[in-house]
Amino acid sequence: MSYFGKFERTFTKGATPWVKWTLTPVLLLFTVLMIWELPRPYHEGRLAGVVACGSLSAMGISGVLALWGVQQAVRVVTGIIGAFSLYYLIDQCFLHYPGHLGFGSRRSSQTPLNSILAFIFFGLPCLLITFLGRSTIKRPPVIESLFLTFMLDDAKYGSFEFRTRLRDLADAISDKLCDGINSDYGGESEDEKGKASIEFWTSDVEEFALKIRAEFPEEPLLANCAWARWDTNGTETVLANPYAAADRSNAAEKPHPDGPDAAF
Repeated sequence: MSYFGKFERTFTKGATPWVKWTLTPVLLLFTVLMIWELPRPYHEGRLAGVVACGSLSAMGISGVLALWGVQQAVRVVTGIIGAFSLYYLIDQCFLHYPGHLGFGSRRSSQTPLNSILAFIFFGLPCLLITFLGRSTIKRPPVIESLFLTFMLDDAKYGSFEFRTRLRDLADAISDKLCDGINSDYGGESEDEKGKASIEFWTSDVEEFALKIRAEFPEEPLLANCAWARWDTNGTETVLANPYAAADRSNAAEKPHPDGPDAAF
């Protein structure tokens, strides 16, 4: 997954409490400092300084809102970054073109080449997120999550062996079935003590669950865990355990050993 893909996924699913309470004071302090600095370029008549301080203040406020679940605030942040990058490109390549691209210059130097690279790697993806809601022009496939949740009872709670089995199971499923599908062994849940989870990202959760059932027909860990799907909106849907469903189906189809009329 690309850097901007992780960025989109983080703000779509929401930041963790630790990230919220760590970054929020920093962003608020940054915003206060920018607002405090704003009157100076205004009284000095420096329009660029006013725009810079105002934009950075808006980025700080929007960043706080984005951390606390206001998804549209992310577009304000990416829009400002994209606008600065676009202006940097226009300034270096057209308005104040020095007559050379700047090959051999330091990365921190203001050159046309650095402005082009900055726009390609930062400005363009940010503008795409601002206007399209994604970091690529091509619409990506819908990716959902399959969550397998395992109970850690008293005998297994904190067991290194049990956790190793779960991690090996996640790796085995990924190696055999995940063609472009990412997996993550989450370990013990921070929100629900006594539980561990494995997450798989896939475009078709039901089909992927059936593939797991077919590839690992005799895996007791998979038969004794909770299966759930998380869609792109963060909505959880509990799935029937395919192992239990298959067992009931086999029992229903199995003929009576004494024939259909044995009861009579």
